Amino acid sequence: PAQDLINVQFVSERSESGQFRILDMSGKLVKQENVNIQNGMNRFDLDLSQLSEGIYIMFFESASAQRGLTKVVIQE
Repeated sequence: PAQDLINVQFVSERSESGQFRILDMSGKLVKQENVNIQNGMNRFDLDLSQLSEGIYIMFFESASAQRGLTKVVIQE
């Protein structure tokens, strides 16, 4: 479970733009963050301190359509 920050790490084969989107369980977009992805290992700290305790879905998509999906649980 997360509290204020989550750390996201992944490897990319190219430098490009990307976007994280966090939705609540009703499907409402509650946070969106654009990022610059580098070739190789990438690490992003996402600030979730403004979100209430609960379960969220985090989507990631890059400009070249690399995609990811995960569940995020926030506990205070």
